[in-house]
Amino acid sequence: DDNGDDPGEGERQVGVVVDPDEETQQALTQLQLQAQQGELTEEEFEAELETLLEPSLADLSDVIAADTGGRVVETLPTFGAVRVNGPPDSLIDVLELETVDVLLAAGDLGPAEPGS
Repeated sequence: DDNGDDPGEGERQVGVVVDPDEETQQALTQLQLQAQQGELTEEEFEAELETLLEPSLADLSDVIAADTGGRVVETLPTFGAVRVNGPPDSLIDVLELETVDVLLAAGDLGPAEPGS
């Protein structure tokens, strides 16, 4: 049952949180404020969050693939993160990318979505 999401031989999996650009960061702050003030339901908040972060996560995925040898196996817009498989040295290289905020244990992002 190898769907490509599990790390291969000699690989590890990490969660990578994106560091969005300033414009996206300001929009996120505004979105959180609206949610706190009750202007958005949780579903609306998550949908808006996904729309806001999708471009940043797509860019991050492209950079990870091109520059580190890691491969994105899942995108988690509500966390602003991606799940990445790769050799340990490639995953360390991810930390050097400008668009990366935090590297996490993959389990910190919750269980992997089946078939994602």
